[in-house]
Amino acid sequence: MLRPEWRAVLIKHSDRLMYGSDYYANIGGDWSIYPGIIGRYRRIAGQLPADVAAHISWDNAAALYGAP
Repeated sequence: MLRPEWRAVLIKHSDRLMYGSDYYANIGGDWSIYPGIIGRYRRIAGQLPADVAAHISWDNAAALYGAP
């Protein structure tokens, strides 16, 4: 469950934040862990308004790095 304080921060700063994962730092070469990491991000996004979730999940990264 996303804490109300964190939900407020994510909503307030949704134009500045994005999800990301670092293969070496977080996974350490074990791809079996990756679905759990992404699942956690998706559970958090599911607790946010749709537009906020879209910004944090995709839009901000696409704006910064360019859409594929």
